[in-house]
Amino acid sequence: MSASVLPSIEQVNAMTRPEELLEATSVLFESTRALTARLFAKRPFASYEALIDAAHSILAAATGTDALSDDEKIDILNAHPRIGAPTASLSALSKREQGVPAVVGTTVNASGCGGAASPAIDERTLAELAQLNVAYEAKYGFKFVIFVNGRTRAALLPEFRQRLASSTREAEVATGMRAMLDIARDRLSKLQSSAGARSPSVQPSRL
Repeated sequence: MSASVLPSIEQVNAMTRPEELLEATSVLFESTRALTARLFAKRPFASYEALIDAAHSILAAATGTDALSDDEKIDILNAHPRIGAPTASLSALSKREQGVPAVVGTTVNASGCGGAASPAIDERTLAELAQLNVAYEAKYGFKFVIFVNGRTRAALLPEFRQRLASSTREAEVATGMRAMLDIARDRLSKLQSSAGARSPSVQPSRL
């Protein structure tokens, strides 16, 4: 199966092992076995939108069989690549979301369009992102997760600084989970659009 192609929802519902679902939904989620096992138990799904809604319910659950432990939530957040991570460590989807140019010597400028590379600016941005990643992980104990939503890496810096300076661990876990769901909905929308299907609007997640 291609890394950027989803099986039909009927195929998902017919899967016999959680590992199959983990592979299939890796196009949408930087998922883990804990989340996948709970999703597997909730099949059948009427659509991928319903699957993401089920993931939302699992991530929001505070009690009951759906509730994830703190360690399981941290594993989910840590499955995401760091913002500004080396290109070789990113999936094709993550590269596009983080604005990594497909062609060496080009970059994404402030308007979100490709243009001539500006190595000095990019290096400063990457250096600050690296410093923020270290500080954030030291403070909260897990990776910074954000819905990039077409923004350049430089445009992410103010929110990164703010969340590092004035948030709490509990709030950051919830924020990271919302971002994960927003990323999944955005990826689904893009995959549906590229397949010629009518895609839903992407609504911010609430946990």
